[in-house]
Amino acid sequence: MEVKKNIRLFRLFRHIPFVPLFILFWISSFCIVTAAQTPGTGIISGRVTVGDRPLAGVTISLQQAQPTGPFGRQALFRAVTDADGRYQMTGVPAGSYSVTPLAPPYILPSNPSFGGPFGKPVNLNDGDTITGVDLALVRGGVITGKVTDPDGRPVIEQYIQFEMVNINNEIIPLLPAFDRGGMTTDDRGIYRIYGITPGRYRVSAGEGEGMVFAGTGRKPYPRTYHPDAADAARAKIVEVAEGGEATGVDIRLRTATRTFAITGRAVDESTGEGASGVPINYNIIRSDGRPGATGRAAPAGPNGEFRIEGLRNGRFQIVAGGNDFIIATPVSGVAPGPSASGYSDPVTVDVLDGDVSGIELRVRQGASVSGIAVVEGTEDPAVLERLSQAMVFAFTRPPEGAPPTPITTSARIGPDRTFRFNGVRPGRLQINASMPRSEGGSLTLARVERDGVPQPEGIEVGPGEQIAGVRLVFVYGNGVVRGQVNVINGALPEGAMLTVYARRLGGGRSMGGAPSRVDARGQFVIEGLAPGEYELETSINIQGPPQQPEALRRLPKARQRISIANGQVLQVFLVMDAAEPRQ
Repeated sequence: MEVKKNIRLFRLFRHIPFVPLFILFWISSFCIVTAAQTPGTGIISGRVTVGDRPLAGVTISLQQAQPTGPFGRQALFRAVTDADGRYQMTGVPAGSYSVTPLAPPYILPSNPSFGGPFGKPVNLNDGDTITGVDLALVRGGVITGKVTDPDGRPVIEQYIQFEMVNINNEIIPLLPAFDRGGMTTDDRGIYRIYGITPGRYRVSAGEGEGMVFAGTGRKPYPRTYHPDAADAARAKIVEVAEGGEATGVDIRLRTATRTFAITGRAVDESTGEGASGVPINYNIIRSDGRPGATGRAAPAGPNGEFRIEGLRNGRFQIVAGGNDFIIATPVSGVAPGPSASGYSDPVTVDVLDGDVSGIELRVRQGASVSGIAVVEGTEDPAVLERLSQAMVFAFTRPPEGAPPTPITTSARIGPDRTFRFNGVRPGRLQINASMPRSEGGSLTLARVERDGVPQPEGIEVGPGEQIAGVRLVFVYGNGVVRGQVNVINGALPEGAMLTVYARRLGGGRSMGGAPSRVDARGQFVIEGLAPGEYELETSINIQGPPQQPEALRRLPKARQRISIANGQVLQVFLVMDAAEPRQ
């Protein structure tokens, strides 16, 4: 069941408590959520094979090409291949889709930079009958081994990390196959990762610099590469062939790192009383001075006390305030005090082979920024109602010379379309919004205004200032571009994967629709465009071995300017000249 697939995915991330929300949104775009759909008139059919033989009993999922909700792509139709490997889906509405086989341990051959979850693109018009959407699968590779501690005992529930590398051992960007077997060890210390792209891999377990495992209850072993190397340069590279199994990829972890605690108190600067309920955040400072992963402790207790456990030796930045997208949950029995929406300056703490105590965070009253969200160009209640689905978030760029903080404040738009940020730090406030896609058009934050004046560089916020009159101006777009890409004077390179982008002209925030992959017929669909002028542009990536940037830059491109209005379905033709690569 797809629900189980999502559960396994998010269960994986319990081992990585510092994963930022934007990564979770990115990951969720590869999950599948079932949904009802009004029947259409299209038909899609094809055949699934492995080598020269058909693959029977495989479930084929027809997913929307772009995420349309908080958990991403919707699986609108499913079919099961017959004894000859054939499938057919009928009653499919017009739209842009991805045909994806659900057939572990098989995979679609693809550029490892893009992974296999994308499936095969199909752009369907009303009444289309598209045949020959064939899926030639290959058996993915397997990496398996055992993780032990320095005494040879199995390490249970140890997260396994693997990265693909080229012949020079440089990392190749890879979307891991999250649902392809165990990414953690079992009760025997054994892991088995299957259905992965053939290639060269570097496998490791344990913590790397800048990683946060505090509070997980797990021993913090230092990052160790197969078989027992302390650094990546000494790792033994694992070769994985198509359908092959690399066994004995064992990792003997080095001695577990001792952990320590930082304790202290958050104090209301104006009263000297404990700042109960204020969020406590921290981040690691890497050896090169750059910020590493962020972590979150429990909110301050009734007297403002806080405790951060499970920390290794290193430098940390501790700060009160902000919620980093997640509303802080008060400590049981502790009501947030009046300073819970305040903030402190960051305090740098060095942990050196011992606990650190007596840290004081002086909390001052934060500013507030409030206003209303509007949709430009429509008063349709159905469109306005969708504003409540938006997550708006703000990051304050501190004044010149002030210490940086990684804290972000989030808010929801209420039923009356108002919003409010509390505990805002002084500096220049940048506001953005995340809106799940849905059928029938898209909402995009076009600009932020204060008292009717656009604020493209952000809103200047003074200490404790109470700012009202801010408008978040969204634009509704339901324009559609349906197009055909024709290649003349030759053919594109073997394995070429073609995508068309729409870039809004005239500056300001981007309000282009999601990019569309070009299907086997050369067709593409870009939906949810707000009214305006755009430039369409093609982009090519090559499946198979990664290409050098110089080679990719020389591939041909096609561009075309268009103008579109809401409700308009625009037909366009793009011509790519294979004989005239760019210089």
